[in-house]
Amino acid sequence: MRIHEECYGRMFPPVDDLVRNRDIAGAVFRYRVEQPGPSSTTRSSGFDASAWDLCTACDDFDTCYRLSVGALLMHLATRV
Repeated sequence: MRIHEECYGRMFPPVDDLVRNRDIAGAVFRYRVEQPGPSSTTRSSGFDASAWDLCTACDDFDTCYRLSVGALLMHLATRV
């Protein structure tokens, strides 16, 4: 069995529960949903360029990226 880095498969932040007014980050990508009142919402997203450079240099990048995207899609598919 191959041993992976702790960040393996975690490039994207969790999206299970929408967290408001706080930065939510994965190993590379992040988002923030500002909701100061009952209806006003600002959304932003971004990434850490230096973390991305480290990821792309990693030997496990291809499989890690695939797992990260798959996990993100499964989280989105099961949100009801």
